[in-house]
Amino acid sequence: MTNQEFSDWWLSYRSNPKIPEQLREMEDYFIDSGLLVYSSNFWNDYNKLNIIQLTDYGFDNFKQTVTKNYFTWAVTIDHPYANNLKKLVPNLKMLFSTGKRVSQDIFNSLLEYLSVIYHCPMNEVSTIIEIGAGSGRTAFCFLSLNPDKKYVIVDFPPALYVSQTYLLDVFKDLKVMSFRPFESFDEIADEYSKANIVFLTPDQLGKIPDHIGDLFLAIDCLHEMKAARVAHYFDEAERLCSYIYYKCWKDTYVASDNVRHSEDSYPVHPHWKLIFKQPCVIPADFFHAFYKMN
Repeated sequence: MTNQEFSDWWLSYRSNPKIPEQLREMEDYFIDSGLLVYSSNFWNDYNKLNIIQLTDYGFDNFKQTVTKNYFTWAVTIDHPYANNLKKLVPNLKMLFSTGKRVSQDIFNSLLEYLSVIYHCPMNEVSTIIEIGAGSGRTAFCFLSLNPDKKYVIVDFPPALYVSQTYLLDVFKDLKVMSFRPFESFDEIADEYSKANIVFLTPDQLGKIPDHIGDLFLAIDCLHEMKAARVAHYFDEAERLCSYIYYKCWKDTYVASDNVRHSEDSYPVHPHWKLIFKQPCVIPADFFHAFYKMN
Protein backbone atom coordinates (compact mmCIF):
# COMPACT_ATOMS: atom_id res chain seq x y z
CA MET A 1 0.00 0.00 0.00
CA THR A 2 1.55 3.31 -1.08
CA ASN A 3 1.53 6.40 1.12
CA GLN A 4 -1.19 7.97 -1.01
CA GLU A 5 -3.31 4.83 -0.80
CA PHE A 6 -2.93 4.74 2.97
CA SER A 7 -3.81 8.43 3.27
CA ASP A 8 -6.92 7.97 1.11
CA TRP A 9 -7.94 4.90 3.10
CA TRP A 10 -7.53 6.68 6.44
CA LEU A 11 -9.54 9.71 5.32
CA SER A 12 -12.41 7.39 4.43
CA TYR A 13 -12.05 5.18 7.53
CA ARG A 14 -11.43 7.78 10.25
CA SER A 15 -15.14 8.51 10.72
CA ASN A 16 -15.71 4.99 12.06
CA PRO A 17 -17.23 5.68 15.50
CA LYS A 18 -15.51 2.63 17.02
CA ILE A 19 -12.01 4.04 16.52
CA PRO A 20 -10.51 5.03 19.92
CA GLU A 21 -10.38 8.83 20.00
CA GLN A 22 -6.73 8.95 21.01
CA LEU A 23 -5.82 6.68 18.10
CA ARG A 24 -7.81 8.91 15.74
CA GLU A 25 -5.91 11.98 16.97
CA MET A 26 -2.54 10.26 16.51
CA GLU A 27 -3.36 9.07 12.99
CA ASP A 28 -4.63 12.52 12.01
CA TYR A 29 -1.32 13.99 13.22
CA PHE A 30 0.57 11.29 11.32
CA ILE A 31 -1.12 12.33 8.08
CA ASP A 32 -1.29 16.10 8.63
CA SER A 33 2.30 16.50 9.87
CA GLY A 34 3.82 14.87 6.80
CA LEU A 35 5.23 11.92 8.78
CA LEU A 36 3.64 9.52 6.32
CA VAL A 37 6.46 10.21 3.86
CA TYR A 38 8.79 8.27 6.19
CA SER A 39 6.57 5.22 6.27
CA SER A 40 6.81 2.33 3.80
CA ASN A 41 4.52 0.19 1.70
CA PHE A 42 5.29 -2.68 4.08
CA TRP A 43 4.23 -0.80 7.19
CA ASN A 44 1.30 0.93 5.52
CA ASP A 45 -0.19 -2.53 5.00
CA TYR A 46 0.44 -3.53 8.60
CA ASN A 47 -0.72 -0.21 10.02
CA LYS A 48 -4.01 -0.51 8.18
CA LEU A 49 -4.45 -4.04 9.54
CA ASN A 50 -3.55 -2.95 13.08
CA ILE A 51 -5.96 0.00 13.02
CA ILE A 52 -8.79 -2.25 11.84
CA GLN A 53 -8.02 -4.86 14.51
CA LEU A 54 -7.88 -2.23 17.27
CA THR A 55 -11.17 -0.82 16.04
CA ASP A 56 -12.97 -4.15 15.66
CA TYR A 57 -11.58 -6.04 18.67
CA GLY A 58 -10.56 -3.24 21.03
CA PHE A 59 -7.37 -2.63 22.95
CA ASP A 60 -8.15 -5.20 25.64
CA ASN A 61 -7.47 -7.97 23.13
CA PHE A 62 -4.32 -6.43 21.66
CA LYS A 63 -2.03 -9.29 22.75
CA GLN A 64 -4.15 -11.67 20.70
CA THR A 65 -4.38 -9.34 17.69
CA VAL A 66 -2.02 -6.46 16.86
CA THR A 67 0.89 -7.56 19.06
CA LYS A 68 1.33 -10.64 16.87
CA ASN A 69 1.99 -8.27 13.97
CA TYR A 70 5.07 -6.95 15.76
CA PHE A 71 7.60 -9.23 17.50
CA THR A 72 5.33 -11.66 19.33
CA TRP A 73 4.07 -15.11 18.54
CA ALA A 74 2.78 -18.03 20.57
CA VAL A 75 4.31 -21.49 20.72
CA THR A 76 3.83 -24.61 22.81
CA ILE A 77 6.36 -25.41 25.50
CA ASP A 78 7.70 -28.29 23.36
CA HIS A 79 8.26 -26.17 20.26
CA PRO A 80 11.96 -25.92 19.16
CA TYR A 81 11.86 -22.20 19.95
CA ALA A 82 10.71 -22.94 23.49
CA ASN A 83 13.37 -25.63 23.86
CA ASN A 84 16.03 -23.01 23.15
CA LEU A 85 14.41 -20.73 25.69
CA LYS A 86 14.48 -23.51 28.28
CA LYS A 87 18.26 -23.78 27.86
CA LEU A 88 18.63 -20.06 28.54
CA VAL A 89 15.93 -19.80 31.20
CA PRO A 90 16.18 -23.04 33.21
CA ASN A 91 13.00 -22.54 35.25
CA LEU A 92 10.82 -22.03 32.17
CA LYS A 93 9.40 -25.56 32.39
CA MET A 94 8.41 -24.91 35.99
CA LEU A 95 6.38 -21.91 34.87
CA PHE A 96 4.35 -23.52 32.11
CA SER A 97 2.76 -26.93 31.78
CA THR A 98 3.32 -29.04 28.66
CA GLY A 99 1.00 -28.10 25.82
CA LYS A 100 0.18 -24.63 27.11
CA ARG A 101 0.68 -21.83 24.61
CA VAL A 102 2.95 -19.05 25.83
CA SER A 103 4.07 -15.71 24.42
CA GLN A 104 7.80 -15.36 23.88
CA ASP A 105 7.95 -11.56 23.89
CA ILE A 106 8.78 -11.14 27.57
CA PHE A 107 11.55 -13.74 27.31
CA ASN A 108 13.01 -12.01 24.27
CA SER A 109 12.87 -8.70 26.11
CA LEU A 110 14.65 -10.24 29.08
CA LEU A 111 17.41 -11.63 26.85
CA GLU A 112 17.82 -8.20 25.23
CA TYR A 113 17.88 -6.56 28.65
CA LEU A 114 20.59 -8.94 29.87
CA SER A 115 22.63 -8.33 26.72
CA VAL A 116 22.59 -4.62 27.49
CA ILE A 117 23.22 -4.63 31.23
CA TYR A 118 26.12 -7.09 30.95
CA HIS A 119 27.96 -4.56 28.77
CA CYS A 120 26.52 -1.18 29.71
CA PRO A 121 27.23 0.53 33.05
CA MET A 122 23.60 1.11 34.05
CA ASN A 123 24.69 3.53 36.75
CA GLU A 124 25.60 5.84 33.84
CA VAL A 125 22.14 5.46 32.30
CA SER A 126 19.30 7.69 33.44
CA THR A 127 17.39 8.04 30.15
CA ILE A 128 16.66 5.33 27.58
CA ILE A 129 15.35 6.25 24.12
CA GLU A 130 13.77 3.48 22.04
CA ILE A 131 12.64 3.80 18.44
CA GLY A 132 10.13 1.38 16.94
CA ALA A 133 8.98 0.07 20.32
CA GLY A 134 6.01 -1.88 18.95
CA SER A 135 3.77 -3.04 21.77
CA GLY A 136 6.09 -1.66 24.45
CA ARG A 137 7.46 -5.07 25.48
CA THR A 138 11.08 -3.88 25.91
CA ALA A 139 10.02 -0.82 27.89
CA PHE A 140 7.96 -3.08 30.15
CA CYS A 141 11.03 -5.21 30.88
CA PHE A 142 13.45 -2.32 31.47
CA LEU A 143 11.04 -0.31 33.62
CA SER A 144 9.95 -3.33 35.65
CA LEU A 145 13.57 -3.89 36.64
CA ASN A 146 14.66 -0.21 36.65
CA PRO A 147 11.66 1.96 37.60
CA ASP A 148 14.01 4.85 38.37
CA LYS A 149 14.98 5.28 34.68
CA LYS A 150 13.31 7.67 32.24
CA TYR A 151 12.07 5.83 29.15
CA VAL A 152 11.31 7.67 25.89
CA ILE A 153 9.37 5.78 23.20
CA VAL A 154 9.50 7.06 19.62
CA ASP A 155 7.17 5.48 17.10
CA PHE A 156 4.47 5.90 14.47
CA PRO A 157 0.84 5.25 15.29
CA PRO A 158 -0.88 2.90 15.74
CA ALA A 159 2.14 1.32 17.50
CA LEU A 160 2.55 4.49 19.58
CA TYR A 161 -1.08 4.22 20.67
CA VAL A 162 -0.63 0.55 21.62
CA SER A 163 2.55 1.06 23.67
CA GLN A 164 1.18 4.18 25.36
CA THR A 165 -2.11 2.55 26.34
CA TYR A 166 -0.37 -0.63 27.51
CA LEU A 167 2.33 1.05 29.60
CA LEU A 168 -0.10 3.54 31.14
CA ASP A 169 -2.09 0.56 32.34
CA VAL A 170 0.79 -1.47 33.81
CA PHE A 171 2.76 1.43 35.32
CA LYS A 172 0.01 3.34 37.06
CA ASP A 173 2.39 4.84 39.64
CA LEU A 174 4.82 6.32 37.11
CA LYS A 175 4.45 9.81 35.64
CA VAL A 176 3.71 9.75 31.93
CA MET A 177 3.98 12.38 29.24
CA SER A 178 1.46 11.12 26.69
CA PHE A 179 1.78 12.00 23.04
CA ARG A 180 0.66 15.48 22.07
CA PRO A 181 1.64 17.87 19.28
CA PHE A 182 4.16 20.61 20.09
CA GLU A 183 6.21 23.07 18.09
CA SER A 184 9.30 23.43 20.29
CA PHE A 185 10.84 21.59 23.20
CA ASP A 186 10.29 24.63 25.42
CA GLU A 187 6.56 23.88 25.33
CA ILE A 188 7.03 20.48 26.96
CA ALA A 189 10.33 20.90 28.84
CA ASP A 190 8.77 20.97 32.30
CA GLU A 191 6.44 18.02 31.64
CA TYR A 192 9.28 16.08 30.01
CA SER A 193 11.62 16.62 32.96
CA LYS A 194 9.05 15.27 35.44
CA ALA A 195 7.93 12.24 33.40
CA ASN A 196 9.16 8.68 33.84
CA ILE A 197 7.78 7.61 30.45
CA VAL A 198 7.54 9.86 27.39
CA PHE A 199 5.79 9.15 24.07
CA LEU A 200 6.92 10.93 20.89
CA THR A 201 6.60 10.63 17.13
CA PRO A 202 9.79 10.54 15.03
CA ASP A 203 9.53 14.18 13.95
CA GLN A 204 9.28 15.23 17.61
CA LEU A 205 12.50 13.37 18.40
CA GLY A 206 14.29 15.94 16.25
CA LYS A 207 13.06 18.69 18.58
CA ILE A 208 14.69 17.12 21.65
CA PRO A 209 17.97 18.74 22.82
CA ASP A 210 21.35 17.12 22.18
CA HIS A 211 22.77 14.67 24.74
CA ILE A 212 19.47 14.34 26.57
CA GLY A 213 19.66 10.54 26.68
CA ASP A 214 22.15 7.82 27.53
CA LEU A 215 21.09 4.56 25.88
CA PHE A 216 19.53 4.31 22.40
CA LEU A 217 17.60 1.13 21.51
CA ALA A 218 16.48 -0.02 18.05
CA ILE A 219 15.11 -3.55 18.27
CA ASP A 220 13.53 -5.33 15.30
CA CYS A 221 12.86 -2.14 13.35
CA LEU A 222 15.88 -0.86 11.40
CA HIS A 223 15.86 -3.71 8.88
CA GLU A 224 12.44 -2.59 7.60
CA MET A 225 13.59 0.97 6.83
CA LYS A 226 15.14 2.50 3.76
CA ALA A 227 18.89 3.14 4.03
CA ALA A 228 18.50 6.92 4.35
CA ARG A 229 16.13 6.51 7.29
CA VAL A 230 18.49 4.08 9.04
CA ALA A 231 21.33 6.60 8.60
CA HIS A 232 19.10 9.32 10.06
CA TYR A 233 18.44 7.29 13.20
CA PHE A 234 22.12 6.44 13.63
CA ASP A 235 22.87 10.18 13.45
CA GLU A 236 20.12 10.87 15.99
CA ALA A 237 21.47 8.15 18.27
CA GLU A 238 24.88 9.82 18.35
CA ARG A 239 23.34 13.28 18.84
CA LEU A 240 21.25 12.17 21.76
CA CYS A 241 22.99 9.29 23.56
CA SER A 242 26.27 7.63 24.52
CA TYR A 243 25.40 3.98 23.80
CA ILE A 244 23.41 2.21 21.09
CA TYR A 245 22.01 -1.33 21.04
CA TYR A 246 20.28 -2.65 17.93
CA LYS A 247 18.89 -6.02 16.89
CA CYS A 248 18.06 -6.94 13.30
CA TRP A 249 17.63 -9.77 10.84
CA LYS A 250 21.01 -10.98 9.55
CA ASP A 251 19.75 -10.52 5.99
CA THR A 252 16.63 -8.64 4.99
CA TYR A 253 14.75 -8.08 1.77
CA VAL A 254 11.48 -6.15 1.89
CA ALA A 255 10.10 -6.70 -1.59
CA SER A 256 7.30 -4.12 -1.35
CA ASP A 257 9.87 -1.35 -0.80
CA ASN A 258 12.94 -2.92 -2.46
CA VAL A 259 14.82 -2.62 0.83
CA ARG A 260 17.87 -4.80 1.46
CA HIS A 261 20.04 -4.97 4.56
CA SER A 262 22.78 -7.26 5.84
CA GLU A 263 24.77 -7.34 9.06
CA ASP A 264 27.49 -5.14 7.59
CA SER A 265 25.29 -2.67 5.74
CA TYR A 266 24.30 -0.60 8.77
CA PRO A 267 26.02 2.84 8.80
CA VAL A 268 28.03 2.53 11.99
CA HIS A 269 30.10 5.68 12.48
CA PRO A 270 33.86 5.05 12.21
CA HIS A 271 34.70 6.38 15.66
CA TRP A 272 32.11 4.25 17.50
CA LYS A 273 33.68 1.71 19.84
CA LEU A 274 32.39 -1.83 19.26
CA ILE A 275 31.37 -3.53 22.50
CA PHE A 276 29.92 -6.63 20.85
CA LYS A 277 28.33 -7.79 17.60
CA GLN A 278 27.18 -11.38 17.43
CA PRO A 279 24.39 -13.73 16.32
CA CYS A 280 21.36 -13.96 18.58
CA VAL A 281 20.71 -17.31 20.19
CA ILE A 282 17.01 -16.56 19.81
CA PRO A 283 15.87 -15.94 17.10
CA ALA A 284 18.83 -17.59 15.37
CA ASP A 285 18.38 -15.56 12.15
CA PHE A 286 18.93 -12.27 14.02
CA PHE A 287 22.09 -10.53 15.16
CA HIS A 288 22.57 -7.83 17.77
CA ALA A 289 25.21 -5.18 18.31
CA PHE A 290 26.22 -2.74 21.01
CA TYR A 291 28.45 0.34 20.59
CA LYS A 292 29.72 3.18 22.72
CA MET A 293 29.29 6.34 20.62
CA ASN A 294 30.41 9.18 22.86
